[in-house]
Amino acid sequence: MKRIAITPLSLCAIAIVVFGVFLSGCSTAPSPSQPSGGSPLVQVTSPTSPEPQMETIRVEENDKAIVYSPGWKNEQNTQASGGTWTMTGYGSYGYTNIKMTVAFNGTDIALIYLAAPFGGIADVMVDGTKYPSIDMYSNNVGLKTIKIASGLPIGTHTVVISPAKKSNPAVTLPEGGTDLPLIIIDALEITKLKS
Repeated sequence: MKRIAITPLSLCAIAIVVFGVFLSGCSTAPSPSQPSGGSPLVQVTSPTSPEPQMETIRVEENDKAIVYSPGWKNEQNTQASGGTWTMTGYGSYGYTNIKMTVAFNGTDIALIYLAAPFGGIADVMVDGTKYPSIDMYSNNVGLKTIKIASGLPIGTHTVVISPAKKSNPAVTLPEGGTDLPLIIIDALEITKLKS
């Protein structure tokens, strides 16, 4: 009688075909050296969303988007961006609860202000949360830009700036300077979705 060598793989095939059973240890997957003859495996990747395009715009201090309470004064000055800036003082010009409010749609906002030896301290609130105050005191007079908030969710936010009832110890108040130190706002820079 002729003997037939049966490999483990053919034994599995015989068991499945003849007896309708699947032996433990059998594999129905083709070996790496044997092509499956089926369709090639297609890898499906999900589309990625493009990064949103952002832009930074300058908003002058007299823009209608900025709301001032009583107690602010607008002043023309050649140093100012746009030719004017708006100021208020520690003495509040006789007013209380002085504040500047701006609602903006964006992710970042920066303040452009005048730093000076008579510069005061501005308290900052963003969406009702207190943020670090801004000390506007400096030995030298000049415009400075400071980031108020960044990385905010895309959408509408509200910033409120008001004079703090304190100042840098280095500020020297001149005689009769009851409204000093001053908070002088020149402009805002807002980063938002590109139009």
